[in-house]
Amino acid sequence: MRYRCAVLDDYQNVATTLADWGKIAGDVDVKVFTKPMSGPDEVHRVLKDFDIVCMMRERTPFRRNTIEALPNLKLLITTGARNASIDMAAAAERYTEFVRETPDEKAWLEEWTRADLAHRPPRSGRSGYGSIFRA
Repeated sequence: MRYRCAVLDDYQNVATTLADWGKIAGDVDVKVFTKPMSGPDEVHRVLKDFDIVCMMRERTPFRRNTIEALPNLKLLITTGARNASIDMAAAAERYTEFVRETPDEKAWLEEWTRADLAHRPPRSGRSGYGSIFRA
């Protein structure tokens, strides 16, 4: 099974240069969105078939209605230790795991995606800059 990953709000178009995405290319199709979406209806329509969403900014809100509208979403990743655009209560209800530690910025997506694909937690004990919600 191939996974689909959406990278949101990469208005500088730098996400593909910050990590070696080739390491997950065999398992994951990555689509980078450089322009903001017009609102919740577009977010729900565009992201409905994605398994993974990487939020680079707080521009696209993930409120309860969005979390509930994306039944295929298995992994929600956000850069930074906090993201005010995520409904934390809804995320806590939906996802079985919420992690605030990630490895260094260049390896976090690869490590968490591989861990998710293998249905096991990633290596622990290293701190970094991100939050992971995993079903």
